[in-house]
Amino acid sequence: MAAACPTIKVVMVGKAFAGKTCLCTRYLHKSFPTSNSNTVGAAYGAEYRFHKNDKVKFEIWDTAGSERYESWLPLYMRESTAAVVCYDLTNAAHWEKAKKYVDEIKLRVEGCRIYLVGTKLDIIQKQGRAARQVDYHDAVDYADSVRATCVLETSSLTGYNVVEVFDRIFNDCAADAIRRFGEARAGGGRQSLRLGTGGQQKKCCL
Repeated sequence: MAAACPTIKVVMVGKAFAGKTCLCTRYLHKSFPTSNSNTVGAAYGAEYRFHKNDKVKFEIWDTAGSERYESWLPLYMRESTAAVVCYDLTNAAHWEKAKKYVDEIKLRVEGCRIYLVGTKLDIIQKQGRAARQVDYHDAVDYADSVRATCVLETSSLTGYNVVEVFDRIFNDCAADAIRRFGEARAGGGRQSLRLGTGGQQKKCCL
């Protein structure tokens, strides 16, 4: 059965406790999670948004960051329109792992837009610069080298830049999703969830 409307599939990846679930919860439910448990497998959330007069389904897949679930990751990455690669700004190991996720995405998902998202900015704001272990400008340089779409730093606790992450993804991908959906319907074919990137990728800043 063909999809009922254009779909943007967003996959969230990153180490355990990188802040993926908090980011999703803050965006979808306007709240900050009170529990501190790991995601098991993957969690799913979706909403419908409009691009001009066209209705678009905006799917968010929050994947588990534990090593025991890494073998499942290619399944959730499959046909993603965009990938949000999360890393804790106060944890250098998260940043190194984020680079490995980028490699995996580029290997497995052709045309997927990559968004590098630093989390827990509120800790740095509270504790000072000494708490920061991932330099913003280093992240931007890396994004340029791998053609990632942009780098954003966020706080799910305060809500800083959270909506901006998902708005940026939607605005980058919606027109292409609508175009491809129309082409699929005109051709009588089944629409793929991955709706491509289209156009030149651009880097954004804070």
